[in-house]
Amino acid sequence: MVNPSPEVCKRVVSFLHPYATRDLKALCLVSKAFERAARPVLFRQVVLTDFAQVITFGQCIRENPELGKMILEFRVMGRHQLRFSPEQRVELYVMHYWNAVADVLARVPNLIALIIYDPLIESLPHIHIPQEEAYPFQLERCGVKLWWNDAFLQFLVTQHRLVTLQLYEPYDERENFEIPANCWPNLINFSGTLVSALEIAEGAAPNVRHMCMRLDDATSPTIAYCMPQLASLRKTLRSLKLTGLEPGDVDNTLAAIARNFPDLQYIGALPLPVLDRTAFLSSLTAFPDLRHLQVDLTRWRPQPHAQHALRAIVTQLKAFAPTLRMVTLWVPQGKWMYHIRDGEWEGAPDGTQSIWQCNSWMEQVSLEYLPTGPEDQDRLRPKDSMKNNIWF
Repeated sequence: MVNPSPEVCKRVVSFLHPYATRDLKALCLVSKAFERAARPVLFRQVVLTDFAQVITFGQCIRENPELGKMILEFRVMGRHQLRFSPEQRVELYVMHYWNAVADVLARVPNLIALIIYDPLIESLPHIHIPQEEAYPFQLERCGVKLWWNDAFLQFLVTQHRLVTLQLYEPYDERENFEIPANCWPNLINFSGTLVSALEIAEGAAPNVRHMCMRLDDATSPTIAYCMPQLASLRKTLRSLKLTGLEPGDVDNTLAAIARNFPDLQYIGALPLPVLDRTAFLSSLTAFPDLRHLQVDLTRWRPQPHAQHALRAIVTQLKAFAPTLRMVTLWVPQGKWMYHIRDGEWEGAPDGTQSIWQCNSWMEQVSLEYLPTGPEDQDRLRPKDSMKNNIWF
């Protein structure tokens, strides 16, 4: 078989979708010429899912540094099946796992997205991204489950092009390191705990537009009193999502949001009171441009399964927030999304199962985004962003 020219191979590869990995891998088996053309596309996004893969890929990068130049997105999604004692686990991770991660990070000059999510991190009390004098990349997106501590921040403050920052830290271990003012001027989307959000609002990221805060039993009662500390973001903030808010705290919290952020266009995912909604509905009247509201009904007993019951809830919310164009109702089975079409509410179920994983708060809240007819129903369907990734 005659190998086609590199130009022909690149042309063929260009017709394939970047995430059509099966087709790209099949082309690699045809000839070396196709492999050379497809490799930059295949390695554009690397997803590692267990301990052994991280170690193996670290060795691969050390032996072939040219691969690192092709990587734009690097993900470590911990799907571990290890059975070690805590002492053995810490030793193995510190010695091998993070050294392998550091080997990769030191050899990816074009990296723009870094995702590290390891569900075993709570068993590892002292690990963090290994410090290098200067990593060769500037991230635009960073999502990590690491502690919000000085060591991690020393790495993060060097990433001045960040647009999206998502933190899943289990604890706060901050010491004396101060985040420089205007450190992340391009940061638009931020997700993290209340503690990290308060630090962000002190001036490190003055242009945050979309914010998600995860609360717990300790921070849920205090979020209403912390809203004035976030007021520096009032000019830019248009989307605010709170997860983990207790039903007993929702009235005070929404009232505090209304006082400090009346220009919000999206609010979620607040637990809707079952009986007395007077204070909740009164606070909604303070938002002159609220377009999308998410409310949590998962704790209601009994559940309002009937369509007319859900529609009645949406109609009541619309009466107190007349600018609403979309309402999302979270129920135990997932969520229902209602939008206005020809003056009437139309509802459709959505496949998103977790209120924690829903990224509606990051979507641009605009009339162009909201569906207007059957041809736009695809926008309501869940996008499985992981199904076409490159898995090693």
